[in-house]
Amino acid sequence: MTPDEFVSALRQVVLEQSVDTTLSAVEHPPGRRPSRELVEASVWYSRLTEEDRAQVRAIAAMVAHDAVFGMLAVLDGARAVESTPTKGRFHLTFHKDGKTWDLSPPDGVPLHDLLNAEDVRKLQ
Repeated sequence: MTPDEFVSALRQVVLEQSVDTTLSAVEHPPGRRPSRELVEASVWYSRLTEEDRAQVRAIAAMVAHDAVFGMLAVLDGARAVESTPTKGRFHLTFHKDGKTWDLSPPDGVPLHDLLNAEDVRKLQ
């Protein structure tokens, strides 16, 4: 798996699915006794116009993108998780069938930049 393939997979299984799953739960709260907050959000959402629902979806897509972007920036070392003068470095690898792929090579394109290479509006 290459860094591009990894980021592409994140777009599908994290970004797109989190937006879809969240809005589906808001539209139809799951379970026998959904939380009060989810029921209230569902009642509010059901009163929105289609245009307003599209805007909520766009905002949810932006939030999902920003969360994944931030996580990738941490993995890339662009955002520090330590407040000490010297910083550690994350190293992300993928292992499959006895092979190993370096997903965060020091000389490669940062993962957060790969994520931004695709327009977030595709999620809307």
